[in-house]
Amino acid sequence: MATPTLPRYLARHVELGFDSDDVDAFIDSIEASQDPQSSTLPHLPAEILFQIVSFLPLDSILHWRLVCRGVRDYIDGPFMKTCLKKAELIGYLGTDEEALGYVGRVDYDEFRFLRAGFDVSTTGSGGIGKWNEVSATFQIDTKWMRWFSSRDAEIIATQTNYDINPWRALVRRLELQVAEECHGTLRWCLRIDNIVLDLELPVEVLSSSNSMHVDLRSGKIVLQWRRLLFRFLKVATMFRKLLDEVGSIEPSVHQANICLQKEASAFTFGHFEDCLRSLRRQLLRSAVNINHKDFGRVKWEMNLLCPLFGKRKSDTVAPSFNMIGNAEDDAVKVLTFIRKEATMSKEEKAFLQELNADLKQMDLDLEDIQRTFLLWTSDIYGASWPFNLDSTSLRGIANSPAAWTDSQRALVETRVQKWRRQNKTITQVLGLMESSREVMSLPENAFDDVDDI
Repeated sequence: MATPTLPRYLARHVELGFDSDDVDAFIDSIEASQDPQSSTLPHLPAEILFQIVSFLPLDSILHWRLVCRGVRDYIDGPFMKTCLKKAELIGYLGTDEEALGYVGRVDYDEFRFLRAGFDVSTTGSGGIGKWNEVSATFQIDTKWMRWFSSRDAEIIATQTNYDINPWRALVRRLELQVAEECHGTLRWCLRIDNIVLDLELPVEVLSSSNSMHVDLRSGKIVLQWRRLLFRFLKVATMFRKLLDEVGSIEPSVHQANICLQKEASAFTFGHFEDCLRSLRRQLLRSAVNINHKDFGRVKWEMNLLCPLFGKRKSDTVAPSFNMIGNAEDDAVKVLTFIRKEATMSKEEKAFLQELNADLKQMDLDLEDIQRTFLLWTSDIYGASWPFNLDSTSLRGIANSPAAWTDSQRALVETRVQKWRRQNKTITQVLGLMESSREVMSLPENAFDDVDDI
């Protein structure tokens, strides 16, 4: 039996692996829930509701599940599968202090994030299969895999005790084979559109619940996606509610006291960062097992964390007792960076990449000037003058343009514009010094046999 022709706005759902029977079932469910005799609201066709729901922000989608059975079924089915297709898993090597012992600075800046996208080749017809599947496979980025395989093979070849090597410890943490040293350490996060959150808190829950299996050598990650995706949407909704509390126009009586309290005081780290830290602390506190041997220590350390929303800090914690605080600082820094990167438009990313390329070229030109000047002074005086110009320390900014602050970005733009204007002059100066060195390399009587003009 031939499949009936569907409108374009419904055909795209069929392409995701839902046949015409699935679509008809959703339409019937929605239309059945919109009984015009029991409601005075205008009756919207199911196709229009499909269109509306598909454009809803992720951090409010769970509220729409309460509209009717049809919308709930659509969100639990096609919408969730669409989110899965857009999802990106991001693994984190750790802080530079942890990783620089076995990963160089250049490699760390480029490969500190492991990125994995949904692998459409492992599913059924249409690229996604039926919506009631439980697990999904993600494929690690090819460039990262080439770097990892090369680095892993190098360490295996040079180290006799591979199992106790720090590199092996990093691999085991990424593969969730060992527990993190600190409660609340960020190791894996999930990005959908411009929302970036911890995949699970604490990360050990992923292994204890068998929700995630990571095999770095094969480049595959198997995820029990349904529970984790619903958790992601729930936490995103909580975060949006927390962000909106201060700016709520007509808060409830209970919320009013909270809003007034927060409005009357300055934020400790800023509106967004305070809310993110508050949410992570709430999730971490709820996940602490009171029967665990470290329960007392974890609870004590969390009570010593820096107060949020402008509250006064009464105690100063020694670094050795502030492991959870350091882990929180690093996690918030990473999540904020990835979120900022995700919110950039293609045009802005292209502009920053071009700006960063020009900045690197400017650094190379400075190195050429330094090298040529040293050779030139050596030819004249027999010794080189000191000319130490460290271009990296000169600019003093992050290697990734997405991590630049507004002031750093303005500084880079100013310097690059100056370099572009003076690029011709720089080339001429280099040419003059090279020509001068060529002349000085000739003997004094090199032109004695040349006839006078």
